Amino acid sequence: MIQKILIVDDEKDVCDALKEPLEHEGFFVRTLSSGKEAIQLCEKREVFDLVLVDIRLEGQVSGIDVIKAWSDAVNKPKIAVISATPYRMLKPIFVEQKIDHFIQGFVDKPGDMKPDVLIQKIKDILAK
Repeated sequence: MIQKILIVDDEKDVCDALKEPLEHEGFFVRTLSSGKEAIQLCEKREVFDLVLVDIRLEGQVSGIDVIKAWSDAVNKPKIAVISATPYRMLKPIFVEQKIDHFIQGFVDKPGDMKPDVLIQKIKDILAK
């Protein structure tokens, strides 16, 4: 069964850099450029195995809003954060927003975006 991944990032280059190696590895990948689109997709009850979301999205809907929406989904996906801000600096925000227990992984921009590193990270997150 092909695993489905949703990538939510307002930077097209980041979406492309993540999508290409994951598709090459055999994952189905959909990308969205806004939190609003991601929440609308969630409301349509789309099913994904993993949602990768940039915590700092442009626009009125933040990455935190996206995480909250998908964490309430009927078919809850694994959730991972994409950010150039180190996880240790974001963790207090996740705890304060009561979403830390929904986050199963972290992808560092740009450090974890090398194809081999990215693929292993994604496989590890999905295996949890």
